[in-house]
Amino acid sequence: MVISSKLLQKLRLPWPHTLPDLITGERKDVVHLIKSVSSLGRFRLFAEAWPTMASIHITRHPCAVFASTRVGIDQGVMSSNVFLRSLFAQEEAANYPFSLEDMQNATFEEQVAYRWMLLNDKAAADMEAASRYLRVGYEDLCTNVDRVSRQVFDHIGITLSAQTKHFIQEISRPSEHATGKRGYFRVQRPIKSALDKWKTQLDPDCVTRIREIVSHSPLGRAYFQESATPKTAASAC
Repeated sequence: MVISSKLLQKLRLPWPHTLPDLITGERKDVVHLIKSVSSLGRFRLFAEAWPTMASIHITRHPCAVFASTRVGIDQGVMSSNVFLRSLFAQEEAANYPFSLEDMQNATFEEQVAYRWMLLNDKAAADMEAASRYLRVGYEDLCTNVDRVSRQVFDHIGITLSAQTKHFIQEISRPSEHATGKRGYFRVQRPIKSALDKWKTQLDPDCVTRIREIVSHSPLGRAYFQESATPKTAASAC
């Protein structure tokens, strides 16, 4: 369907008036899950397509997000394209005192911070009144994994099974007890291993530039209520 829509657009042909509903019936014995790191702007779309589907919005410190993004780019598993034109095509871009030209001339960390701000703000605003929406902090999940994981499972409506409890127990062990290979996308690693790593990866000026961008967002300001600038820096932006 995606390929067809692109082809119709390219050929400037009319789009069909009706589309098939690709969502199956709501079976009580099946829970549908969509895990994505790039669909924050589609929260409302998913909610309108399936109003009863639970949504979990995990927010993470913007400095940690940038540090992780840079590692992914260095390892060749993530793109460095921030898709600024797509971001400024959103009506929410008018909420901030930045133009497309401003961001095109900004540093990479400022561009990533702007993307973090716009998409997280959009998701939170779009879903504010939705009863099936829950926003949790990544940091809270890592430091209070038992409580927050139960909250998440209860919200979704599935049982926290013995297998899942065992997984949580394994990733809650200290780093020195971790086993197995490490990789950018691996989940079998200590849950707190990347919690504050950004504090030794980013220099103070980099943190300041990120903070100045996200300070235009209540979500962003909340992460800098206390000084988050690291005392030392292992590498610069």
